[in-house]
Amino acid sequence: MVLALVLAGLDAAGFAPPWKPSRLVLVLLGLNLASFAWRAVMRFSFTCAEFGWREGLRAVLRIPVANVISIMAGYRALFAYSKTLRGAVPEWDKTAHDTHPARAVALEGAR
Repeated sequence: MVLALVLAGLDAAGFAPPWKPSRLVLVLLGLNLASFAWRAVMRFSFTCAEFGWREGLRAVLRIPVANVISIMAGYRALFAYSKTLRGAVPEWDKTAHDTHPARAVALEGAR
């Protein structure tokens, strides 16, 4: 999509011929758009059912942030794995807490 926008900008400026995507590319873009819309609707509906429509809307607006975080975590995992392939000892990250969060909730309910 970014490349298509760049090519459209170059075409508008007169530096490149117009981009004519193939039928396959258009079908794939349509399928991707439909999948994204489905994901956004599901994210909105489930969040809305649990926390209200305002938070459901915010959940949809946070999709780009979640994607960036996921990409960054993927890169980090890939580089950590490549280090282990070269002989490094795996480094494990651990969240600092005294008890498991689910158990903490169960203990609060018992009080």
